[in-house]
Amino acid sequence: MDRTERFYKIDNLLQAHTVVPIERFLRELEVSPATFKRDLEYMRDRLNAPIQWSKADGGYSYLGAWCHKQEAMRSFSMDAIQHASVLAKTSKSLPKKELDGFIGQGYAIARPMPAQDIPVWLATWRSPPSWLNQAP
Repeated sequence: MDRTERFYKIDNLLQAHTVVPIERFLRELEVSPATFKRDLEYMRDRLNAPIQWSKADGGYSYLGAWCHKQEAMRSFSMDAIQHASVLAKTSKSLPKKELDGFIGQGYAIARPMPAQDIPVWLATWRSPPSWLNQAP
């Protein structure tokens, strides 16, 4: 498992569990304690991941709102412009709490693009007219 895969696995474990003991990390990552500590330092220093050790809980966790588990996030794939209209009509029957943190993503919004094209895309992209005024 390379370093990037370990970062991904550390993030997944921290998001899936309130507190993760070091023994679990070492078992899942199959690395030495020194390697695990270097990975944590890198994630904290370079990726600004607020990972904390809690002696009382006996493990590592994300600080406060960083953990996505605490957010009611939903991502809906919209591969065609019509998907957003269907989603908007369907969502009118859902309680408002169910829609908090709604995120749309997919080919209807943007096709894969090189990183250098993203600023231009962000500056010029507009919602299709059929999506406007569709909110519940």
